[in-house]
Amino acid sequence: MKREYSRFTIWGSYYAFAVNGMAVLIMGAIMPYISQEHGLRYEEGGTLLALQAVGNLLSSMSGGIISDYIGRKTMLIVSAIFFMCGFLGIAFTSTSLMLYVFAFISGMGWGIMNSMINAIISDVTDGDAGILN
Repeated sequence: MKREYSRFTIWGSYYAFAVNGMAVLIMGAIMPYISQEHGLRYEEGGTLLALQAVGNLLSSMSGGIISDYIGRKTMLIVSAIFFMCGFLGIAFTSTSLMLYVFAFISGMGWGIMNSMINAIISDVTDGDAGILN
């Protein structure tokens, strides 16, 4: 029975990794439109992407600690909410400052989801690096 649960969890995690990657890659695809809409120079567009990466880094480092207190499922829900709020904010904001804030928030969702999925896969496979990779 545990083997079936593990297979379901592993394939669900692979799917979550794929969706997570697609959501992150969207930023590169929509950057020309964001830059045009908000009148951003290349440096400002780079700052936008860097803030998303900083959000990823900070939440990757703190997500595991926070999940010890509130649980991994809750953290996965939080990451989905951060992604949703971040990208909806980017789509509907009219100011460049808020664009940066929402990019940071989407990056936080990215980092939390990435670290939680890694932890879940590691637990389910008893640390089997082949499956994790």
